[in-house]
Parts: sequence; structure tokens; C-alpha cells
Amino acid sequence: MHRPQKNDFSSKGPGAPLVLVPTAFERDALVDAGCPWPMELCGFGVLASAARAASLIAACRPCRVLLIGVAGTYDETNLPVESARRFGSLGLWGMGAGYGENHQPPSQLLPQWTDPAGPIEQDLATAGGTGRLVTVCAASDCPEDAAPILAHYPDAQAEDMEAFAVALACRLA
Repeated sequence: MHRPQKNDFSSKGPGAPLVLVPTAFERDALVDAGCPWPMELCGFGVLASAARAASLIAACRPCRVLLIGVAGTYDETNLPVESARRFGSLGLWGMGAGYGENHQPPSQLLPQWTDPAGPIEQDLATAGGTGRLVTVCAASDCPEDAAPILAHYPDAQAEDMEAFAVALACRLA
């Protein structure tokens, strides 16, 4: 019986890595660019990606999960448009209470989940990588939208709408 290796992204099934992309648009762009890996759609946004990732992780029992998708940069000099990055930490913005400068994140209210390793609030570490990606419920439309996010996460390099949700699904699996 063939057992997939940890980095063998060409395999599918139990023990193989699971490659997730939020949308068919992103998947098709990767296929057109020659990406050889089988991919599954996880859905657009925090809710769909969390639910779909949890379902796929339960069904596939992967050794690791890789999320590939589009993110909006906060710093075009250090993270130019059309570049790729493997982030070392994730933040979550838009869950909690209040908006903008009055936003209160989960750590000021209640944890999203109480784990034996500690409460899960709005920060998660990832395996390797550098910089912080912040998952948002609504994308920043202008610098004024991003200002409160960057005030809370001064090390943030980009924002997306799925990474924290997928990472939380992995952590709870």
C-alpha cells in the first residue's frame, strides 16, 4: 500500500497533505501557472473556509494543510503585489465587539475556544514562515480601514479572509 510522504503533495487521501484554495478563481490561476498539486476549494471568507476546512480535515485526515490564496498587502515595498509569502503568525480582526478604533477583540471579551494548551483568542502561530497575516471579516477598502488593524497588529504585512479560520480548524482537528 502506498503511504503518502509528508511533503508528497501529489497524493490524496489519509496522511497526504491537503492543499486548500478559497475560490475557483484562485485554483484556476494556480492550475494555469502549472501547479501540479491536487487542490480542494475551502470557500471564500471566514465562515465558509472554517466549515469547509473542518469538513475536509475530518474526511481526509491530512498530515498537514496548506492554504494558498490571495491576500491584500499593507506594505507594497516589503510585500509587493503578485509576490508570495509564508507567514509565521496569524491574527484575527473583526470578531468581537465594536468597530474601527472601538473594536474589542476576543481577548478582551471571551476566548473563541478553551484549549488545554491555553485559550484561543485572536492570535495563532503557524509552522515556519515570517511576518503576520491578519484574517479580516471585511477587506480594507482604503488606508483608513486598515489603520485600526495596523494599530493593533503593527507587525501585520497583509490581510486575507480565510487563514485564521483554516488554522483554527486545523488546531481543533
